[in-house]
Order: sequence, then structure tokens, then C-alpha cells
Amino acid sequence: MKISAKYLAKVYGNGTYALEDFSAEIESGAFVAVLGQSGCGKTTLLRLLSGLEKPTAGELYFDGVLYSDLPVHRRDVSAVFQEYVLYPKMTVWENVATALARYNLTREEEEARVGKVLTELGMIKFKNQLPRVLSGGQQQRVALARAVVRRPSLMLFDEPLSNVAPEQRSEYLKLIKDLKVKLPDCTFIYVTHSPAEAMTVGDKLLVMGSGKCLQYGDKTFVRSNPYRAEVLRVLGAEKELWGKAEKGVFTASSGEKIVFGTDYSGKACVVYNPYRNNEPELFGADGENVAGEKRELLFDGAFDGKTLTFADTVYVADEDFRLRFIGKYGKVVVGVQRDKLRGTSVYGDISVNGGYINPADLNLYADGERVLARYRVYSQNRSVKCVRGKAKLASGKLDTGTDVTGTVNVCIDGAYIEPVKKGGLKAVCIAEEITGSQKLVYCVLKDFPTYVTFRAQPCKKFFTAKKLKIAVSPKGVRLEKPLR
Repeated sequence: MKISAKYLAKVYGNGTYALEDFSAEIESGAFVAVLGQSGCGKTTLLRLLSGLEKPTAGELYFDGVLYSDLPVHRRDVSAVFQEYVLYPKMTVWENVATALARYNLTREEEEARVGKVLTELGMIKFKNQLPRVLSGGQQQRVALARAVVRRPSLMLFDEPLSNVAPEQRSEYLKLIKDLKVKLPDCTFIYVTHSPAEAMTVGDKLLVMGSGKCLQYGDKTFVRSNPYRAEVLRVLGAEKELWGKAEKGVFTASSGEKIVFGTDYSGKACVVYNPYRNNEPELFGADGENVAGEKRELLFDGAFDGKTLTFADTVYVADEDFRLRFIGKYGKVVVGVQRDKLRGTSVYGDISVNGGYINPADLNLYADGERVLARYRVYSQNRSVKCVRGKAKLASGKLDTGTDVTGTVNVCIDGAYIEPVKKGGLKAVCIAEEITGSQKLVYCVLKDFPTYVTFRAQPCKKFFTAKKLKIAVSPKGVRLEKPLR
């Protein structure tokens, strides 16, 4: 199962961001170790993938199908969490068999599946035992068997070794790796806070920090070519120096000097990479690796509203792309992240993960400003009662200046935003993005089922807070009589 996460955000009621602009594209059949410190959003990511929670904003695709709002029972996903969650009054066999209850298998098919997975995991001799007589490692094997017996397309592991004895952990990791060999088409995502564990179990490494994907790729490449200083900190780097760089010559506050092959000047830090014989790497004040290549390659291009042309590549824009473009047609600069490029000639062979350029990986610029929004602008409708043009909503009244009375649909289409006024339609802003001369503000309204994207122009200072009250201008709202 291929997983595409596009700018996922999860914001709780108190304004806390568990995930913020999380984007990653995970290949089908990959074994990904998700590494990050406590509180970085690892468990929240798994809960969004499993369907236990819905994202506040952003989009989640499984094999190209939008899954953001799909319930748990309709996802081909199994999970193994820190707690075993076994039924205490059921035997090992019965605990595993419960995962097959809704598949309408014959008794022979069920017995064959359960018996096979218990044998592979070395638990067949305990099939008639209750969970309370098993050790922590054995209980975790039963939980794993229950997850695997369904033969899912996606397997999630949320720090499964937390309650396993230290002496049994290496054995359990080997068990999971062997299981992946037997399920080559199943995508495995394994969450941990241990760098050693991540390096042992996964083929791909996804490093998280502050609710974002800091870097994703082959584990050997990521640890040898960290894009940010925070990546090395998560990977367990111990030595770090702060100071200033002058044309690549770094001088630490202690007086130590290190020469790098770059012309970078300014405040910087040096982190010693434990995976490259403690070789020092230079990072700027923003945490970006300044000694290596730029993260984004830029190409001159043009967009006429239908096709985007750059680097001998022609992309026919779909509806989503056209709606996200908020600049003026004509010359643009196309930015492509270097880890999305592959091939010896960037002008002759541009490919992404074995395919052509994915428009989701592009950034478009004009006059130094980004002109491609992260989300398309969705319309949201709500049936309400209206008296002389005043729509009564739980969060306030909206006066459209008409004389319509009765039940109507309130339609919001990329509405312009004005400061809050008494009696205005109020919402909580969850994210924002400046694109050119415009600003997109992503909000959750009390009266609408999902988030709404508003377009604000020009930018004003009252939009700077992450959590604030806003009001919708009647210019962007219309009333329609419901269809009978």
C-alpha cells in the first residue's frame, strides 16, 4: 500500500498542534522506521493512518484514494500498540481468531489461518492458554498474531517493545523482520524513539520533530546526509558547538575553528555526525545544512492555466492544481526538492520515486513569492434558517443584505476575511500560509463538518496568531434555496 500524506495537521481543542504540515510519500511494501523524541507526533500519525482520528487539515491517500475521512473498519490496516489489549477471558487461539470474525470465513479457512500464524510466531503450543499466564513478550506475540492473521496491506507498530523485557527485544525485532519477508507487499510502519532500534528494523527512515517530517529516505542516506541539525539530534548526536561562520570558516564560542567547503557566513552550529565517524557538519541559524547541496532545485518555467512547462517537462494541470494556483499566468520559477529527483541529468531525466514529477512535490514562485497554495479551496455548505437575509448560526449571525426568509443553504467559497465584528460568524484559525500577495487561512467553524479554507487579501497583522477569532465577509458567502 502506497501512502501519501499532504500537509497533514492535527490540532486539538486547546490549540495544541500534534501534527503540523506533515508531508511524506511512502512506497508500497516499504519498511519504515519512524524515529522521533517523545511528543513529536509519532503516535498521532499512526492514529490518523489507522483511522482512529481524523486530520484537522490536509489530505491522506492510500494507493491514490483519499482516506482522510474513511472509518477504521473500511481501512485494510492492522496495528500493534504499546499495550497488548488482549481479551483476558479468551484463549490465545480465540484472541487471534477474533480478528477474522467479520470476514465470513469457513471454519476450515479460519483454523488454517490462525494455526499458520501461531506456528510462525512460535505460539502454537500456547493456543489454549489465557493471556494472564503468558510473559510480556509472549503476550506481544499474540497481539502481533492477531494483527497479521488478517493479512493487511498496512501494518502499524507503536513502540511495541515498551513492555518487552530487554533480553527479549533483539529476538522480537528479528521476528518482525522475518515477518516482513513473508509479507513483501505489506507496508510496515514502525514507531520508536530509539535510534538503535530504528536502524535495526527499518529499511527506510522517517525522522519527525515538532509534528513535522524532518527527513525521509533510505536509512543509510538519511544518517549520512542530514538536512537539518534536528535530524542529527534525534539520531543521537552528542557533540554540538555554537558560534559564527565567516565564508565557511566556523569559529565556536570556545575558540575552536573548523573549515568547511562553503561560502556561508552568519550564526551557525556544528553537530558531529555519529554515523560518519563523528565528522562535523555545519548548520545555519535556521537549522538547515549549509555545507551540502540545496534542498530545492529551481527551474525557469511557465504556467498558462492549463500546462506547466519547465526543464523539458510538460505537465497538464488538473483541476486541483489550477485551483491551488493563485498567481498570475506567465513566467514562474519551479522548485523541486532534491530528494524527489533522481537521475544523472536534471534537464533530461527528471523522475520521482521511479515515476514522473508529482505536482504535490512542486513549489511555484513569482517575484520571489510562492504562488501555489498547499490546499485547494473547498466549498462548504450548511442548511440554516434565515430571516430577511440574516442566517442564524450557532457561532453568530451572518447578514447578507438580502430579504430572503426561510430555510436556505449557506455556501462559503474561499471567502474573504474581515476583522471580527459583533454578531459576526466566528471560527478558530488552525493554520495559515502567505502565498504572494494573498494569505490562505485554514479554519474550523462550529457549524461546518470539516475545515474551511479562506482567502485573505491583502495580508493584515491580525492574522498572525495561530488561534484567533475571525469573521467572514458577505462578499464570499451566498444563500441558496435547498433543492426539493
